[in-house]
Amino acid sequence: MNDGWKVPPREYVNINGLIGTLISTRMATLHELQTVYCLEDAFDMYEAYIVPKYNEWREIESQKHQGRRK
Repeated sequence: MNDGWKVPPREYVNINGLIGTLISTRMATLHELQTVYCLEDAFDMYEAYIVPKYNEWREIESQKHQGRRK
């Protein structure tokens, strides 16, 4: 039972959010980020992940608002 109580989302404490996102989405391992990829690679991977997610979110929001107009 929820009773309207929400648990706030946690943020990364010991690592940068960009690094945490790449690791948690399995785009790269920490070892790869430390030894194989440069910072520009990390930014490119992050962009490749976040842009489609943002567009997906925008589509969902658009559909919500269209449903309210009907």
